Parts: sequence; C-alpha cells; structure tokens
Amino acid sequence: MEQYNNQVEAIVANTAKPIIQTLENDRLLILLPNGYKAVEQIDLSKFKPDPIRKSGTATLTDTDSFIYFVKAEGSLASCRIYVSVDYQAGAVKFTAVMNDHEQEKPHWRDYRATFEPAKSVEWGIWKGRDGKQMSQADFATFLEDNNKDIASVQGMPTGTQMLEMALNFEARQEAVIKSAIRLQSGTVAFDYTDKEDDATVKRMEVFQRFSLGIAPFFNGQPYQLDARLKYRINSGKLAFWYELIRPDLVLQDAAKAVIEKIKAESGFPVLFGNS
Repeated sequence: MEQYNNQVEAIVANTAKPIIQTLENDRLLILLPNGYKAVEQIDLSKFKPDPIRKSGTATLTDTDSFIYFVKAEGSLASCRIYVSVDYQAGAVKFTAVMNDHEQEKPHWRDYRATFEPAKSVEWGIWKGRDGKQMSQADFATFLEDNNKDIASVQGMPTGTQMLEMALNFEARQEAVIKSAIRLQSGTVAFDYTDKEDDATVKRMEVFQRFSLGIAPFFNGQPYQLDARLKYRINSGKLAFWYELIRPDLVLQDAAKAVIEKIKAESGFPVLFGNS
C-alpha cells in the first residue's frame, strides 16, 4: 500500500497543472498545459424544479395585455419601456425590459415583453393599393367595396358621391376619352364618346381629392386621411390610382395615442429608441 501511495503521489507531483489567475469583474484566466482540454461545464440550475431567476421574452398582441404584463412583472426601480418607430415604413414596436439596469446596480436585461400594434384591415387595404394603377372598371369596384371608409369632410366628396362616381365609371368603361379638363370646382371633366355614337361628345366629372376615415391600428380610433385621385389616358382608355397624403403623420398621431395610454395605465416611462 505504501508503494502504491508513493506512486500516486509521484504521478500527482509530476502532472502538469493549469495556471489560474483571477481578473477583474469576477473573471478567471485559466491557462491549460499542452495536450489538455477544459472540463465541460454543466449548468445544474436547469435540473432544479424552478429557474434561479426570470428570463425570456413574452410577445403580446394588444395594448391592454402589454400593460397588464408590465404592471404585473415590472418594478419602478428596474423596468423600462422602449418604443422604436419608423413612421415612413409603418413600424411601431414596444419593448419592456423588466430587469433593466438601475442607476447604481446593473441587471441582466434578459426578461422582456414586446408589443407591435396590429394594423387595421382598412389601413392595410388602402395602403396596399396606394399608388397602384387600376383600370376604370377595377377602380370602380375598389371604390364600391371600400365605400364605407370614405369620410364626409367639408369640401370633399361624400361616400355617396364617390359611389355615384364609381357607378358612372362602370357604366362608361367602354367609352373613348377625348380630353380632360381641370375645373375650378375641384373636379376633372372627361369628354368622351360612346362606341355606339362616336359623333356625340359627352362629359363625366371626377373628383380630384377625397378623404378617408380609417384607424391605423386594429380596434383603434379612426383618423382623417386625405388622398389625391390620379389618372392616365392611354389610347382613349382611363387608368386610375390614388396617392395617400402623408399617411406617416396619421400613423404618428395614432402611435402617440397608444404611447400615452401605455404611459398612463402602466405607470412606467416610455423611452424612444431601441433596447
């Protein structure tokens, strides 16, 4: 036995040992001898019934759910809400960091909740066709299908008037356009002839602008969004499209309302930027 112990002691004494040096910020520098590799690290915390601390990201889909989660999980000392916006691209995203840094105390910043307000169906429809040309018949159908979104605004055509214009388009989709004249009334007059009577010139008028009353966000407040009506004559045939006027400003107003609601009901500040 004594001989065996001596052999073990000799092996231990002559075995190359790692050099371990303690650095700042609780870091270790370990230098291994040639031919040695580090022992695999095993995280025993994952075998516990419950994790040591909270982490992960919850994805919420409406304002009230986001507010509820933040109020339930966040504290005034370490919870921050960030909002990242790109109104031109139509992007608005909230991120709550429940374990954010305190003034004198750092935290892991890995327990989060995110929320992106969903766009309304109406917003998606009108934004989706913005600036895209349509035939006279297709544009008429589009106006008929979405006539409920036309707002009654002073100086702008009503939904009924826009519907009458759409029906007029459908009735004259085979007409041949001869000329277009902008009138002081805010309309464009198209002189046209029918196939059956190409000697008689007739006239139909089209509005140059109209207003929508739609909510940018699902279940949100509706806002006025104006649009310019555009046209092109090609070989006597009309193509129509519309251009929404500064939809980014409308989205900005809608986002401000959501931000103020989250501020008021969650009790946490909202910071503009990325987390």
